[in-house]
Amino acid sequence: MTSIGLSRYLSYDAKAIIYKEYGEPSEKIIVHDYKVESIKNDNEVLLELIAHPINPSDINQIQGVYPSKPELSVNLFNDESEVLKEASAICGNEGVFKVVEIGKNVKGFAQNDWVIPLFPNFGTWRTHVKLDMKGEAKLFNLNKENEKTKRFAEGNGGLSVNQAATISVNPCTALQMITKFLKLEEGDWVIQNGANSSVGKFVIQVCKNLKINSINLVRDKSSEENPQYLDELKSELKDLGADVVVSLSEAKEDRKLIKKLVKDVKENNTGKVKLGLNCVGGESCIPLIKTLDENGYLVTYGGMSKKPVILSTSSLIFKNLTSKGFWITRNNFQDPEEKQQTLDQIVHFYQNKQLVDAKSTHNIWKKGIAPSEVLALYQKALSNSSKNIVVYE
Repeated sequence: MTSIGLSRYLSYDAKAIIYKEYGEPSEKIIVHDYKVESIKNDNEVLLELIAHPINPSDINQIQGVYPSKPELSVNLFNDESEVLKEASAICGNEGVFKVVEIGKNVKGFAQNDWVIPLFPNFGTWRTHVKLDMKGEAKLFNLNKENEKTKRFAEGNGGLSVNQAATISVNPCTALQMITKFLKLEEGDWVIQNGANSSVGKFVIQVCKNLKINSINLVRDKSSEENPQYLDELKSELKDLGADVVVSLSEAKEDRKLIKKLVKDVKENNTGKVKLGLNCVGGESCIPLIKTLDENGYLVTYGGMSKKPVILSTSSLIFKNLTSKGFWITRNNFQDPEEKQQTLDQIVHFYQNKQLVDAKSTHNIWKKGIAPSEVLALYQKALSNSSKNIVVYE
């Protein structure tokens, strides 16, 4: 552990990706150089970036269109000597850091432990950050030991860089939606559209781990270039644990197909289809509504089609369905304890090889490279349509 006495005169050359005004990220982001002084009291920790993803919400924040975004401020770096000339914000919500220095009053953490921010708007697109740990919990330790998880000498909780950097949003969204609204029993059913999305794939795996069955709707994107696309996708999702996989076009052609497939699985199963998860909207809601049993819940957490949720009057009245919305950002603010319990469970799944994380393109931020090279790295990552992670090494 780095002591305050030995580290008092140390400082770290740091960089952050900031923006001064809203607009297209590739045009608005700036690389800002600054110094981070060593910890000065026993309640502080100093963190160094390991990796962070570039999420759609990060992009929407820079554009100024996301409901939750940091305030623009001239005081971003907890240092009176580092006052910006123009109000700005640090990009990024999700990511993983390593504890570099730690004060003796900070409990539950150790040097080299991997940690993640508990709340959004943290500003993860930066190399170093110093925090005062007094008051409410600000960080979650991925390397802690409790009844669900165990410590690892490497400090990483047994997680890969990719798993740790992306643990806070998609897998937590999947687990909370499955457990928050209803008490699902072993053998019950969840039906979802957008099943091949990142969240959708975590939903499949969480259901499998909790012994809940899943019905999974996907878009049929087979083409002349790849006529086997749908078959390959169905095989991929079933390998993750999906019980039923149906394309939207198949469900539209045969309105009874889903129930036929469910019946094949349910021969020795009396479980009900209780929960529907919608991230698409529009007509893709119809199979969910028709398949849900009485008193079921439809939970909407996205709208990829940009079309409204379709709910039939008869389903609401005669099946007594309930429609809810879910946004993990709001849920984290409202119930931070639930967030920590969710993370404990996800770490447990990863440590026990019960989850497969989403593949990402890794963009390597080499320590010491020039600001122009850092900016080029981010602009390239922002222009790439695949899932991107920036790794600091």
